[in-house]
Amino acid sequence: MDDLAEYHHREPLRLPTGERVFTKSGVRGYPGWPPGITLLLNRVPFDGHCLLDVTASAGMVARRALGRARGIRVLEPSRAALRCAGRTLEGTSALVVAGVPWEAPAGRADLVCLAPPAERGSVRVNAEVVGAWRALRPGGMAYLLLHKDRGAKRYEREVASRFGRLEVVARSGGWRLSRISKQVGERGDPQVEPLFFTAGKWELLAFPGVFAAGKLDPGTEALLHYLPRLELSGRRVLDLGCGYGVLALWAARAGAQVVALDDDWAAVRSAAWNAGNHGLRLEVRHSDVDSALRPDERFEVVLMNPPFHVGKQVRFEVSRAFVAAAYRHLVPGGSLLMVANQALPYEPLFRGWRALDLLLPGPPFKVLQVVK
Repeated sequence: MDDLAEYHHREPLRLPTGERVFTKSGVRGYPGWPPGITLLLNRVPFDGHCLLDVTASAGMVARRALGRARGIRVLEPSRAALRCAGRTLEGTSALVVAGVPWEAPAGRADLVCLAPPAERGSVRVNAEVVGAWRALRPGGMAYLLLHKDRGAKRYEREVASRFGRLEVVARSGGWRLSRISKQVGERGDPQVEPLFFTAGKWELLAFPGVFAAGKLDPGTEALLHYLPRLELSGRRVLDLGCGYGVLALWAARAGAQVVALDDDWAAVRSAAWNAGNHGLRLEVRHSDVDSALRPDERFEVVLMNPPFHVGKQVRFEVSRAFVAAAYRHLVPGGSLLMVANQALPYEPLFRGWRALDLLLPGPPFKVLQVVK
């Protein structure tokens, strides 16, 4: 099995509570289940509730609630997790869609399960809590899962100060499960606002938790320096892992026909907004590496600053899949321009390519131009 096929393979898994679910590379907790999830599975009273699952657990919490909750909606920001959730909940009445917690319909759920990605920063955690609160009906409950080493107690204090009535209901292995309730007659409709900022001379927007929101990532800045080396006008360009879209915007302004892909729904929303705001034609797709591309789609240039973390874990198989996808979708003679941490061993992945040129030897980054 090649790197790309191995990456896309969805593997069956049994939860600690016995239910059959699916996971894959790119999903939090892979090759096991997401960390701390057993607290949610064992301690949340699903029976009879209308559940909103925003745990980013690839539908695992929703699977546990099947036959107990009277209605289930799953919002997944990760395309990798969304693909697994679709397989896990296939043939059931659960509704599985791409989205982030603050996009959930307001006042519809009487039970919300939330496991915000603390590694994405406090702005993302707070936005997800606000989204969970807005989604609750009066009288509803939200369960919040966080780790003590990632600010759980601080977030609990902030949530209690803002929404009141927070209770810690379970602890295990550093994980803390807390509960907040929304009182009947309680008013207020808090909103989540995107971040507006300037990066690379562009006025941009990024939704909470998008990679490098509010600044120009140094690796991306290094890559931008070398883009003028490429003749982009009239050429088909793929931005693989586009984030809020600054590389794709630059290529589109240079006259390229650009397709931009990202696994993170918030990043896709950000890049699409930025393209529209600058009047640029740019096709942005929610994609698990290349899952949103047709097998026959080909490009003359691929740009990427590949991720090598899933949550807090270093997962180099995601980076390998990015390189394999670039090779698959480049035309013969096409170029890959990428930036990476200098210490990461990408060079062996380019055996069989026509040429490799190290443009920036680092540290801390290296910029590579590779020809198929």
